[in-house]
Amino acid sequence: DHRDLHSFPTRRSSDLTFLVVVSQVSSSVIQPAFGWISDKVSTRWLLPASLLLAGTGFLALPLTKSYGAAVAAILLMGMGVAGYHPESSKLAFFSSGERKASAMSIFAIGGNIGMAMGPMVMGLFLILVGLRGAIGFFLIAALTALLFWRMTPVLYRYAPSARSSSSGGVARAGEEAGRGAIALLLVVIMLRSWTQTSMSTFIPLYYVSHLGMPTQVGSSLVTAYLAAGAVGTIIGGWVADRWGRRQAIIASMLLAVPFTYLFPHTSGLGTYVVLILAGLSLFLSFAVTTVLGQEMMPRNVGLASGLTLGFSVGTGG
Repeated sequence: DHRDLHSFPTRRSSDLTFLVVVSQVSSSVIQPAFGWISDKVSTRWLLPASLLLAGTGFLALPLTKSYGAAVAAILLMGMGVAGYHPESSKLAFFSSGERKASAMSIFAIGGNIGMAMGPMVMGLFLILVGLRGAIGFFLIAALTALLFWRMTPVLYRYAPSARSSSSGGVARAGEEAGRGAIALLLVVIMLRSWTQTSMSTFIPLYYVSHLGMPTQVGSSLVTAYLAAGAVGTIIGGWVADRWGRRQAIIASMLLAVPFTYLFPHTSGLGTYVVLILAGLSLFLSFAVTTVLGQEMMPRNVGLASGLTLGFSVGTGG
């Protein structure tokens, strides 16, 4: 019903923002718990199970009749996302050889492309069939879960057992970094995520709800921003392997400052150009910070993945 669609933006901004907060907390902030579990016990079932859980939340969302039920559905989706990321990024780390930053950027590109396509695809579903279009995401999640289940032996070929990982017998030996260094890295990720999530969340709210532009405008701007971020993620991995993790992170933060400042001061084509450059700069360090965290905690790679991909990103968001 298109009348439901048109009434959605009239909800108070605080209500919409709270939904984003719920999504961030359930999908990101609790990820270290799943990462810690994956370091301690065998969790080969976690990837397909997490996808089914997230897909079930999508299936329930269009059936909700109240704001509270929508929050519950988003919580369900978030739990699925939280279970997926530490385990999958840990597998990418162990199977990536020496060029870990480049490999992690390739791993991360899947998520970035999905995030870039999501607003556009969802916008199309909303226009064509209303909120019921969200059911299509459940079918995608279910098919992917089946694929992961069948590919389990291949996915875990290079991963050590949970027992050997927790005892230090991992493929990449190394000393744990100090807590202060790890905390500093997490703060950097939080600050970057603060900017990334704020822009992707409030761009559509500003252009659609405040300026009254069509939904497609807000969706296309977010898509351009996140698509540029996907390209930046790939470039960042290459830069980090060639010139160092620290240099790549510093370059990313410095380059992002002028473009994020200019964004609200542009219009027309200039808005897209500045937004693309901002996304490219901000996401340069996305995969790099994850690899750096994993290398700083070689005996707890799952926990490091949850802290860098989940807790810090979600807290910043």
